[in-house]
Amino acid sequence: MILDTETIEKLVDLFGRTMAKEDFALLTRKFIYETICLTLVADDNKWTPDPETIKDGHYWLHELCEILDPQLTKE
Repeated sequence: MILDTETIEKLVDLFGRTMAKEDFALLTRKFIYETICLTLVADDNKWTPDPETIKDGHYWLHELCEILDPQLTKE
């Protein structure tokens, strides 16, 4: 899949006017962590997270973070 010009422009605009890509990656990693914590302590009687959604979301958000601000692949 190739990103079209409009999508690329929107991403450049997002990171140009709202926050640095490194800040976005950090915030996203914190969100991933909190989501996993919530999943681990979820009360079965009130809310049951979909493990497949959590797993897939976790994976793809980390992939995006590594593109924006590599941490796991740093030498």
